[in-house]
Amino acid sequence: MINTYKKTALFFTLLTALFFSNAHADTYSTSNINSCKIHNQFPVSGETIEYEGECKDGYANGVGKVKWFVNGKIHQISGGNYVKGKLEGECSVQVTGSKHSFTGVCKDDMPSNGTYIYEDGTTYSGEFEYGRPKKSGLKK
Repeated sequence: MINTYKKTALFFTLLTALFFSNAHADTYSTSNINSCKIHNQFPVSGETIEYEGECKDGYANGVGKVKWFVNGKIHQISGGNYVKGKLEGECSVQVTGSKHSFTGVCKDDMPSNGTYIYEDGTTYSGEFEYGRPKKSGLKK
């Protein structure tokens, strides 16, 4: 069984891979439902997405929700306001089968301020930098 520390590290790795790194800033995945494109910094082999929401010029634009699948199994749900396929404004991320979640505000597909819930129920509320909680936030 994976301990809480490893689960937390895995969650931040997933968040970083899916939302917070600029290494592959121009990589997009296309929804199986409506052919709308969603920003995806680190595509994973066998990964597919389903986007429900508004599209403009082929990109997610407006309020929507993305279900991320790997080999047909859902592993994450993200949603909020999209601009040109990237989360911008209110957003949320939930890893399925886990308590790990983020709810708050995203800027350029990265969290900038909000609340992260750890597997053990501990929460961090405050600012984020490069997709990670800043030390100035409140953890309880």
